[in-house]
Amino acid sequence: METVIGIVIGRTETDSGKIYPQWDEVRVTLMANSVASTFSFKTMITKENSHLFSPGSYTKCVVVMLQVDSGGNVQSEEVLITGYIVNPGISIQKVPGLNEIAGMSASGILNSARYPKDLYPLQYLNTSLTTIARELCNYYDIGLFVHGGATEAAAKLYETVECKPEETVYQFLTRIAKPRAITVAHDNRGYLMLILYSGITVASSEISQYDQIISMGMSPNMEKVHSSCLVINDNDDVSAVEGENSEIRDLESIVVNSPFLPKGINIPTTVQIKTDDAEKGNVKLKKLGEIELSEEARNFPVTIKKEGWDFDKRQVRAGFYLDVEAPSIFLTETKMFIETQTFTQRAKGPKFMTLSCVLPCVYTKRLPKRSPFNKTIDEFRTYDITEDNK
Repeated sequence: METVIGIVIGRTETDSGKIYPQWDEVRVTLMANSVASTFSFKTMITKENSHLFSPGSYTKCVVVMLQVDSGGNVQSEEVLITGYIVNPGISIQKVPGLNEIAGMSASGILNSARYPKDLYPLQYLNTSLTTIARELCNYYDIGLFVHGGATEAAAKLYETVECKPEETVYQFLTRIAKPRAITVAHDNRGYLMLILYSGITVASSEISQYDQIISMGMSPNMEKVHSSCLVINDNDDVSAVEGENSEIRDLESIVVNSPFLPKGINIPTTVQIKTDDAEKGNVKLKKLGEIELSEEARNFPVTIKKEGWDFDKRQVRAGFYLDVEAPSIFLTETKMFIETQTFTQRAKGPKFMTLSCVLPCVYTKRLPKRSPFNKTIDEFRTYDITEDNK
């Protein structure tokens, strides 16, 4: 059984479409933290297929991963991306060559779309994230999926929120979703998705530096990591935070410490709560400080590259966890979250997979009690994949 990527053109609810057969150098990038995933492939543009790649055609296509038997029969199909071709590369060459075609998930248009004038005013009163997202998705003819774990948090009402004129729809939704730890993402159908990664259990696989990987590395950016976060209540409506039922009444500020820097290193940061960033009367300053410092964990990215598109026939996807055993890069039994996953292949060539991972707290918004990194390297190995292939 062989695993291949197919580009399906013309698929509808009643028509399964046709798998586009002639391509080279396919690249598919799945993203757990973005409004869209992306794909690209190279092909020859001919008179017969030119209508698919005409500028402005916005050809709908579906990217699938197929299991094909020795006879060329498709045994199973997994949809990776549902979207459109948006960047058809067109060129004329002395020697006929291939043109690079690129596209994205259908929900990707929200990354550049502005708040529609038809829905003015920009302000919402006593409205939930789900209602706001649905109104905007309906306007742009995009489906909305609220993951079960995010249903309750996305249904809570904001007293008031306002889209800034300079914001895109995606930026606006991401900003108002942040205090509730909700990630604005997408699914393989091209729907916008609201998901609470801290509220779900996702599949987990294991990988070691001794597995047949090509490379594994961590690239810390300590310039953007702070030792603590001072959270200041900047709410103009004092009664909103001093009522009997308020969880933060009489509390004007709090300091949250980071586990990623040692004691004695003092590089503080400050966050001010504004009325359109949080729910009045039910804001936890400590939680907002943890959210801010949790996002700084993104500055410890781990990148893994290996041959093949699975781990010993176990499929992993963006949004899954990996238990990483790599003492040579200061990681021992460290759980990482797969943020992006890229599949690449040239026609009839080897398949490669690249995983970009971050610490889970970037999405769970729960800081670890201590640093997840080893203090020293007990063992260092320069890994050569050819050793295991001899």
